[in-house]
Amino acid sequence: MKFVLVLLLCAAPAAAFIPEMVERLWPELTDKLDTFGGIAKIPYLKLINDDSSIDSTLLASMKQFGFFYVVDVPEYDASVEMDYMKAFFDLDDDVKDEIAIRRHNPANKNAYRGYCPGLDDVENTLQYKNLYNIGP
Repeated sequence: MKFVLVLLLCAAPAAAFIPEMVERLWPELTDKLDTFGGIAKIPYLKLINDDSSIDSTLLASMKQFGFFYVVDVPEYDASVEMDYMKAFFDLDDDVKDEIAIRRHNPANKNAYRGYCPGLDDVENTLQYKNLYNIGP
């Protein structure tokens, strides 16, 4: 299940929606949603300025959850990010396919980061929505 949650993070514009997604996908886990309260929230400036006071918190969050939140990002506006995402997914499929991962476009070298079209084979792939995977 952790693997599925990580995939959902890549597709969601804000990780703050994780508890809502868990509630919808796995209603039997609703009583365990407080588990996400322990995820580290690291201020952006501390992260980029190598502030060692965050090291233990960040490491503990990575060990337990596999990720952490970056908060207090200057001039960040989630609605702008959402507008860009909507504009991207409104593009024609042939335009999006130019940056599709290698599995969907063998001409591309990007194996993990990029566009992944929704597949009709939901039962075997568990993928039914388009996504764009970003990361380092």
